[in-house]
Amino acid sequence: MTREEIQGLKGRELDVVVAREIFGWHYGNYHTDLARYSSDLSAAWEVVEEMRKNGYDYAIESLNDSLNAGGDLTHVRFFKRLEGNYYEYDSEVSVMHGISICALLAVLGEEE
Repeated sequence: MTREEIQGLKGRELDVVVAREIFGWHYGNYHTDLARYSSDLSAAWEVVEEMRKNGYDYAIESLNDSLNAGGDLTHVRFFKRLEGNYYEYDSEVSVMHGISICALLAVLGEEE
């Protein structure tokens, strides 16, 4: 997937891709037991923990963007310092959305 395709994912579609690419699970698009990674904080934190198990450090910042668009941003970074891999994403939606998108950018970016 391209960066643009990943950034365009939302809702359950995003949750399905996170389950498949981060955890290696294979669900249908409407599997009822699928965690809500992009909207539930405890599920999103499972993504952070999985990324840590795979050697990533992380940083999550809440930014007041009143100087620009007037809303709040969540800035998420996953990185491997020793390898120089560094992935970041700013989400205007939520911290859970930001974690999900940034984790996919990191995992799928390594496959390129």
